[in-house]
Amino acid sequence: MSYSSWWNFSRTKTTPDSTPKDNTVTKENEENNVDPMSDKSDDEESVLTEIERQVNQDPNRPSAAAPAVPKSPVSGLEIGGHNCEYVYGEHSPIPFRRACWGVWGECDVSALVVRGPNYMTDGKKIPASRPMLRPALCEIFYTNSKLYDIASRPDNFAYQWFERTWKDKVAANGGKLPKEAKLSPLILFNFLFPADKGLCNLVCYFTRRPPKKHLPASSPKPEEAESTTTTTESTSDNQSESDPIETTTEKTEESSKTEEKKSEETKPEEKKPEIANGEKLYTKDEHADAREAAFDIILEKFMNADDDFRNKRFKLIPRVAEGSWLVRKVVGGKPGLIAQKIVCKYIYNEERNYIEVDVDIHTSKFAGRILSLVKGYATTLVTDLAFVMQGEADDELPEALIGGVRISRPDLNLVQTQYTS
Repeated sequence: MSYSSWWNFSRTKTTPDSTPKDNTVTKENEENNVDPMSDKSDDEESVLTEIERQVNQDPNRPSAAAPAVPKSPVSGLEIGGHNCEYVYGEHSPIPFRRACWGVWGECDVSALVVRGPNYMTDGKKIPASRPMLRPALCEIFYTNSKLYDIASRPDNFAYQWFERTWKDKVAANGGKLPKEAKLSPLILFNFLFPADKGLCNLVCYFTRRPPKKHLPASSPKPEEAESTTTTTESTSDNQSESDPIETTTEKTEESSKTEEKKSEETKPEEKKPEIANGEKLYTKDEHADAREAAFDIILEKFMNADDDFRNKRFKLIPRVAEGSWLVRKVVGGKPGLIAQKIVCKYIYNEERNYIEVDVDIHTSKFAGRILSLVKGYATTLVTDLAFVMQGEADDELPEALIGGVRISRPDLNLVQTQYTS
């Protein structure tokens, strides 16, 4: 039995003995993992019943009485200590941070695909590049009631981020937000869900990356170019005063070195990601500039549009990097317009320069039941969440990811933060 992404269960007609009557799937239905043949509400109940049966019979399901120790997502090293300490995976160039409940960091999105520049005509996708924003914080906390628009609270990270980043610049600009800040908002995704100890929130904050660090493959790095220029100038100055024989010898040596360099340049370069300050730098591709331009266009539309537009564009791409095969089947890995099944609220605060998306899992009884099953495996899971705004016009393509975050083996019993309304 194959399962779809959990928010599309009710839309997918999958029973153990059923076979699709028609294998033709439209481009949009295939993208959003929706079965166009499903039209019965009792399908979701049969799917859920089957999942519950397999979960209850799974001998590898973790015991709630003995939660797993949080581990690094890559190296498997047991960790402990204070919040926000860096944990570098053995094979990962992206820094991860410890929290009291587990580990979080930026996930590798190089295996994902997004809509290409001509998707509306040819339906082709291209590999995802580095997201436009990077994770600034990921937190889990309990609340005594449903908590929306958390970024407006003075004790929240978003509020403090604005005070540090833009407050002085706004004051210097006559009380108005600078032009460059409008396309660099803080974007946060606030997931509200039920937990054993009450109501719980998972909030992921993303900030715009600094100017591009990658360079075209054909051009040398700035420091290399400067050193080459300096060497050439000093050599030409010294040659006029040097002995002719020594000069000839030096020229011969220089020519041999030049030939060696040329032979090295002709060798195929290994496509390994560069690493700077713990951050992966994706190789610049032919769509890099187009992605950024398209992202700015759709971001501006998203900020100023109504909720109907946002519901049709906000996509979530989940993936279980490590964990039970059953949970992998449940979560899937295809992009989904999550607002089709779960109520989402959007807050754009132009004055304080943030966009908040509140995903209220309480509003979907079916999603809540699925989540209650998955939570039993939480301390053994490494989950990736990537966010994207769906492009549906030529000027909105190719798609660029908003951001991606990895959440490693969270233990809700270790959550220390409590918000009160």
